[in-house]
Amino acid sequence: MIDATINEIRLVTSYGQYFQYAGEEVDGFTEYSWKVFSNDLQDFILGDKPEEYTAMASTLPMIHYQRSMGGPIIRCPQAAQLSSSIIRSEPKPCSLRFLFYRGMVADSTGTPYPYGSSDAFDSNGELLPGASLSLKWQGETGLYNQLWKDYLTWWKKRKVVTWTITDPSLLDFFTVYEIDNNHYILKNRSISLQYEGVQPGECEFYLV
Repeated sequence: MIDATINEIRLVTSYGQYFQYAGEEVDGFTEYSWKVFSNDLQDFILGDKPEEYTAMASTLPMIHYQRSMGGPIIRCPQAAQLSSSIIRSEPKPCSLRFLFYRGMVADSTGTPYPYGSSDAFDSNGELLPGASLSLKWQGETGLYNQLWKDYLTWWKKRKVVTWTITDPSLLDFFTVYEIDNNHYILKNRSISLQYEGVQPGECEFYLV
């Protein structure tokens, strides 16, 4: 049991959401519980500047949902989005949300339904066939391990090699070059142009 004051708001990092300790009228009594308040929007810093901006897109946590007692149980994203009214002229704002469409999967009764998820798992917690990526930073199927880990490991240990190139103007930064059975990408180049043409110059490469 978490001690809380009325209307207190806390961030639950495992869900990526803020929860509020709010009351709800039930049979004339007010019952208090933790309810989803908003999604956690991450702040990003641009380079080495103090300027920050907020990502106005996020993903959604996954929950097991049963519409009625004894009905089928499905696993689905929890939107917690206030709906718009056809009477009110101003619609409720909604930020962009990301999900993977995983095709048709079976609910608790074996009936197929369209399945969208922010992770790579089925309702039993098993990895979906052909799925390996989740829309979260952490975890084995997270964005870091699946997309960034190898690159960041290479970047931390990268080696810079200097080669003298006959015509540095022919190099570009989008090509992988093979020199002495090793592969390189261009880091920087210096071009010296004289009357007789481009002069040989030293260029730095990253060893890949």
